Amino acid sequence: MAGRKSLALVAGDKVHKREPRRHGWSSAKEARFLEALSATCNVTLAAKRARVGNSTVYRRRATDAVFRASWGQAVAQGYARLEVEILERALNGKMRTIVHKDGREEQSVEHDDRIALTLLRMHRDTAREPERIEAAEAAISPAEALEVRDRLLMKLKRVRVQLLGPEKAEEDGWSAIGADSVDLSGMPGIDGETGE
Repeated sequence: MAGRKSLALVAGDKVHKREPRRHGWSSAKEARFLEALSATCNVTLAAKRARVGNSTVYRRRATDAVFRASWGQAVAQGYARLEVEILERALNGKMRTIVHKDGREEQSVEHDDRIALTLLRMHRDTAREPERIEAAEAAISPAEALEVRDRLLMKLKRVRVQLLGPEKAEEDGWSAIGADSVDLSGMPGIDGETGE
């Protein structure tokens, strides 16, 4: 790019020639940054590998929604990879070489129970999720479901009146909607006609 100039609009309608920015953002730098971020989960290290400053990547994240989403995906991938490595270490242990006083070496597998306990604690909620969902579904009676539905309908009516005004809401027929006008036949455990 040496000697090559691009046009830039500066100060109203005056056109000036200037050198292209060499240290600016590029798709190659973005790819390097995101790859390094995914591999390390370390913004400073990823920025160094992409040869950009921390402030540059944070500014880009604040102003570019696509980059912000890619950043989030890279961090999520990095954490998933890290979690797999830690899980493997917890399950299979880590090889350790023991050197005895007589000079002979012995290989030993070392297990760190703290890692295993941390992973169990982290995933306890995920493992119990199906139980919680089942308990929550069983805890709601048909009468409670009807009450919740009626309260939601009333809130929707109030919002509609606030948005459209009372006259327009009346014209659209929303004010006539009541508990009996909503079909509940698809709800488990509730008969659409009786509500029980």
